[in-house]
Amino acid sequence: MPLALGRPMPCCKLHIRQKSGALERRPQLILVDELAHTNAEGSRHIKRYQDVQELLKDGINVYTTVNVQHLESLNDTVASITGVFVRERIPDNVFDQADQVELVDIEPKDLLDRMAAGNVYQEQQVQQT
Repeated sequence: MPLALGRPMPCCKLHIRQKSGALERRPQLILVDELAHTNAEGSRHIKRYQDVQELLKDGINVYTTVNVQHLESLNDTVASITGVFVRERIPDNVFDQADQVELVDIEPKDLLDRMAAGNVYQEQQVQQT
């Protein structure tokens, strides 16, 4: 989705785009990655899910991605299983408003292999996760 993409991450070079441009173009559909993330400073909204709410209100359909660990109601469960406290979360009512949800999952061994290869997090983040 063309909007401010959030805090710079050491593993990625992020390009910041303005959501207002998307609103002016009035597309039928926008893809928004990482729904739970925080927008870059100076953005229209603090959280990306707030941008999505505005887009939907303006009649623009949105496809988005979110990890289940970012759902507010699962925060305690995720922390008890993984030992990781997830800071960036979305309210359950945002998730509940979805017309369609598709769960994409991989086997735990495959995920660990991808993490070890640095395909999910940078090497220093793997140890924390």
